[in-house]
Amino acid sequence: MAWFQEWFGEEYLELYSYRDATEARRQVAFFASHFGRLRGPVLDVGIGDHGPMPLARADMRMLPFCSGSFAGLVNFFTSFGYFSDEEENLRVVHEMARVLKKNAVFLFDYLNVSRERVRGYDLDEITRMFTSCGLAIRDTFGDFTDAPYQCTSPRLILAGRKI
Repeated sequence: MAWFQEWFGEEYLELYSYRDATEARRQVAFFASHFGRLRGPVLDVGIGDHGPMPLARADMRMLPFCSGSFAGLVNFFTSFGYFSDEEENLRVVHEMARVLKKNAVFLFDYLNVSRERVRGYDLDEITRMFTSCGLAIRDTFGDFTDAPYQCTSPRLILAGRKI
């Protein structure tokens, strides 16, 4: 069994059962309030249940889409940083950038590592990663209510654009 099948199985669903359609609607509304209506498809990289919408299960280090396919991209609920090798995590960011059209927008929701006891990426590290892949961070938020990011924020949410 692959690590992601083991990690994201029944226990994961039970542990995060409070993450529901109401929360998903709130996140989509947050995205729309910052980027408006996009002309083209939006890719959700990571875990998502989109009902009747198309679903592609793939390795996020090798996304099965042509370069420049998407007008937008979202990555909710810390669906990043699971690989033990930093090069593999950087490969994920490269792939996210690759599948975005020029000037396409992205929203990246990550844990606030200053509040966690895990090895994660802080804002400076993520900024370097994203910049090296041609992604510019426009805004940072601490939650989905537009609160500014601080070291005490529950989340680290990045809004930006492919340059």
